[in-house]
Amino acid sequence: MASAERFSLYPASIIHGSAQTMHLTQMSSMSITPNSTRTSIIPAGAVDPAAHLISHADPTIQYVTRDMNTILAQISLSAGLPLTGAATFRLQEREHLGTFTAAATATHETFSVGAGFTFINNISASQDAQEGASANLTMIPLWNGSVDPIVHNTGVAINATAPAFVSQYFLGPVYHNSAALDGVVSVSIDTGINFSARRVAGAAYATKGAIVSRNPRIQVTILKADEVAALSVFGRALAGSFAVYLQAGVDSGTRTAAASSAHIKISCATGDWAHDDISANDNEDGTVTLTILPKSTLALATGNAIP
Repeated sequence: MASAERFSLYPASIIHGSAQTMHLTQMSSMSITPNSTRTSIIPAGAVDPAAHLISHADPTIQYVTRDMNTILAQISLSAGLPLTGAATFRLQEREHLGTFTAAATATHETFSVGAGFTFINNISASQDAQEGASANLTMIPLWNGSVDPIVHNTGVAINATAPAFVSQYFLGPVYHNSAALDGVVSVSIDTGINFSARRVAGAAYATKGAIVSRNPRIQVTILKADEVAALSVFGRALAGSFAVYLQAGVDSGTRTAAASSAHIKISCATGDWAHDDISANDNEDGTVTLTILPKSTLALATGNAIP
């Protein structure tokens, strides 16, 4: 069947550790940005460019998945994940007057990264969001000394892995000092990882990278405006630990029972919290958004029961 001249997202693969491969079979989106800086040369006496040269580039790949089980099992919230082999992002060709061209057919596109680092930027969930909780991730490709940081391969097979449902989570309760906050309607957890990649020796691409700082934060929006009435709007110390839960979803059902060890807990032991926004419109419910600034790395517990 002829090509529809259209392509769509397909699972990605990332090699890490001791030749371990993480297959992201439940991808939601990806965006590849070369971020090349080019210089144009117009020789004196001419009006048109005579040459265009790449000065340097800072490529990034942003991708999103709702499969928390896979990424949280292999990507640390505080340390990210270094690549030890190639990462491959894929596009599957659509078939004219059909669906997709078979994965084993050499008509698809891949984008491979030979070296680099990936980390979780943010995990968020909102009440009644049909898509449930989702994670936004970043990959920083680095130059391995032989090929470009991102290589576009055309007309290739992509049958290394197949799309599949693995997991889905939804908004769960939030606890401060072991007491549940009432009226929670959304949460957003930022890892605050600042990864710095550097170029040396005149290279056009970065070859070295490191986490230079971490500034995690948790934002919670609630309906119950008097829930934290004693809290100064400008902030004060947490009275104890702060924990956000994500509830496991059930295929052909709603949620796994709270007492089941199937949920996710992300927490911090100490920190500061404050009102970030207090808003109300017409006769709609007012909301209060709280920002929590941990004083340590975020703690992750998977396979956790909800109190």
